[in-house]
Amino acid sequence: MKKASFPSRMLLICLVVFLINTFDLYANEDFKGWEFKTGHTGMACGNLTFTDHSLTIEFWINMNQLAATTESTNVIETFGDPYGFIINIRKNSVNNNALELRLFAKDRQATPGTVYFFIPADKYTDRWAHIAFVISEADQKAYAYVNGVLYGTTNAVGGYYGNYKSDGTTTRALNVGGAFWSSPKFIGKLADLRIWSVARSAQQIKDNYNKHIEGSVTGLFINYKFLTYERGIINDANPLVTTNKGWCNPSTNWSTYYATESLSVYARNLSLSNGLLQWNTSAGAWEVAVFKVDDNTNVFTDTIATNSISLRDIAELGVGLSYYTKVRTQNNGFYSNWVTTENFSIDRYYRFSGNGAWNDPSNWEKSYDNVNWIGADVVPSSASATAITIQNGQSVVVNNDMTANSVTVKAGGNLTLNEAANVNISSLTLESNSGATATLLDNYSTPTIRATVQQYVDAGRNWYVSSPVSVASYTVLDKGTSVVEFNEVTKNWDPVASGNLTPGKGYIQVASASQPGSSGTIVFADKLTNSGDITVQLTRTESGSSRGFNLVGNPYPSYLDWSKVAAANPNVLPTAWFRTKKTVEAGGGYTFATVNVKNETPIIVNGDANTAITNYIPPMQAYWVRLVENPVSNNFTVTNAMRDYPDNTENKLKSPRQNNIKMIRLQVSNGNSTDETVLYSTSAASDSYDRYDSPKMSNTSPSVPEIFTQIGSEKLVINGMNEIKYDTEIPLGFSTLQADDFSIRAFELNNFDSNTIIVLKDNDLKTEQDLTNGTTYNFKSGITNTAYRFSLIFRVKGTTTEVTNSPDKIDARVFVNTQNQITIVGPEKCIYRVYNTLGQKQLDGILKSTNQCIDKLNVSGVYFVELSTNGHRKTIKVVIH
Repeated sequence: MKKASFPSRMLLICLVVFLINTFDLYANEDFKGWEFKTGHTGMACGNLTFTDHSLTIEFWINMNQLAATTESTNVIETFGDPYGFIINIRKNSVNNNALELRLFAKDRQATPGTVYFFIPADKYTDRWAHIAFVISEADQKAYAYVNGVLYGTTNAVGGYYGNYKSDGTTTRALNVGGAFWSSPKFIGKLADLRIWSVARSAQQIKDNYNKHIEGSVTGLFINYKFLTYERGIINDANPLVTTNKGWCNPSTNWSTYYATESLSVYARNLSLSNGLLQWNTSAGAWEVAVFKVDDNTNVFTDTIATNSISLRDIAELGVGLSYYTKVRTQNNGFYSNWVTTENFSIDRYYRFSGNGAWNDPSNWEKSYDNVNWIGADVVPSSASATAITIQNGQSVVVNNDMTANSVTVKAGGNLTLNEAANVNISSLTLESNSGATATLLDNYSTPTIRATVQQYVDAGRNWYVSSPVSVASYTVLDKGTSVVEFNEVTKNWDPVASGNLTPGKGYIQVASASQPGSSGTIVFADKLTNSGDITVQLTRTESGSSRGFNLVGNPYPSYLDWSKVAAANPNVLPTAWFRTKKTVEAGGGYTFATVNVKNETPIIVNGDANTAITNYIPPMQAYWVRLVENPVSNNFTVTNAMRDYPDNTENKLKSPRQNNIKMIRLQVSNGNSTDETVLYSTSAASDSYDRYDSPKMSNTSPSVPEIFTQIGSEKLVINGMNEIKYDTEIPLGFSTLQADDFSIRAFELNNFDSNTIIVLKDNDLKTEQDLTNGTTYNFKSGITNTAYRFSLIFRVKGTTTEVTNSPDKIDARVFVNTQNQITIVGPEKCIYRVYNTLGQKQLDGILKSTNQCIDKLNVSGVYFVELSTNGHRKTIKVVIH
């Protein structure tokens, strides 16, 4: 997996949640030194008993100018010519006999040669200096270091002679600051004396000269840290062996001749609150190191100038891990010992705040407490984020490899995973609430992503659902009272009482008035989400009104574009039906919403659905499809290529598709419930039954009246015609299971000429009503189911709304004679047309004489007679009784 890089700890602010805010502390040690004052007789330290011929001596020294000018002052020694070593003040003949610190031993030649260095007095006079004297048997060299830096190199053939006399049994005791024969005693200060049976490397000297050695280290034989003010100085290299203690002499009133001081004090009173680690040591700088508990790996070290640090600022700390922190003071060139906290862990919270790429830091916000948020500087990963949230309305696209511990996509949020990205999410949750559901869109050929998928449902209603995961027991649908599936062969609802839900099939979680179930979230917990091709088998059994209807389901945790699904499955009609709840205003019962995508612009009848109906099928939604007439059974397949997010109407980057089809939407109502039917025209459709038409799925509810058109025996909710013809009656069916008062209106009229009028003809009452301007036709009906109660007629407006008289232009009269005949007196060959009050032309002709009777019209009513000749026109109103 690719991981985010962290070039600076300041790139990321981290929330630190500590398990314990007050810690037990240990290893609380100042870096201390001892002063050897006038009257002491040195420290007796037992014998050096190792047989090695390599040696390292390290110590800190500080002498005042007067003490540093005393010849032969003994500092540290085990010398008994030729074995052992001695460190003392001697004249340096090559430097005008200046008194300097001499490091002296002999090598292993047949006639042992001297191995020595002189360290100038200004290095250690009235100041602290670290001196290291190293003799390497392997290198046959000796080295001198001052304050961790190489000062000189010389030959040491075979290493140094060793601690044993030639008899192989006698060793000389280690003496610190005491007399060597009659030599003057050391007056000055020493700190952190170490004697090794190995030759320490230059890097080891440099890394450790100003800090205490911790724990057991190979080759360390003597280590006096001078931590306690007692006569017997503990040898920290082997604290259980008393023979290597450093005993201060004289034993009587020893403390009069020695003194102790702290050169660097440890960090005191460590505390942690709200991610801030602090202490109250007031001087120096401080080194802070953080270690992993499981393997003691050092993951962060820094030296700071203040006595506090915000651990939440440390980007190198990963989440879900246990750490401990060590702090030590650096003062006067020395480090105190570490103060160590108890274990702690950290949490970090991220949320997506934009739309677009996961790997764009500007799209992210971070929080210390999961409440207060600021802009993030880096992209979250499993190492840096405890929990990641994608919010409602946010769309995130993962194009690069990523890892995450916990990702929650809130209801209404969208997560898209590119197939080329290597994605590893330990815990992915797609949430749902009463208003929205989170979606996951991937393009993997087989199920790859594990997630917990939720779907919120309300009590007291049936839910048409489908499984979004590869394997899920039917018991997941646990908010209703039972689960059923539709059997197209028997036309029955079969109970589902065992086994797993089949991806791609539709199911109903059933509730009833007496057993309403419960509101809550259906949870498909930690399962592989469906991806790749999903196929189910459809059947068509030629019996019953629901022949060929199969209940299928969206198997993905993302939307399906029904236009793409229908195009890839020519064995089904391009119509999908959704059974859903109606709005409260429409009575709250169930309705069928219909979507036909055969035309370029989907034709939708939503039936007062209490949700938006589009050609996008929501995640986990079950819906109806219908297998065409010929096959008895056939496969129905959906693929990743059909998955999508619903179109965003606020997307201004693409132009809306031009809709040129003529369409009228009619609605019937009983005052509580409504039903719709749509008629539209497209040149690709025929006037016979084809795929531009959508069969009517009846609500079969006494409270819901229904309106439809019909071709042959097929009732249609959507009727796609090649052309909507004018002055042609189109039968309009109506059915109701209870007597009531009803109304019909045209509430959507698209792309018709402005001169078009829509007339509803009631064939039972022999009446007509203009619906063009939203006028409602009211009527009564008993229980009925008829395809011919009404007719719909499209007409072009006549001139009845533009009655004009031009007596100066046309000399003519029009009247009704005693036989109720329209009589026209006017110019011969004048054209006449007769219209009723709806603008419907009743008849027309040409005058064959100057006085002509029209006896073809014997229906009483008001009529308008239009005369035209030589470019002039005259209209006269008449009444037939």
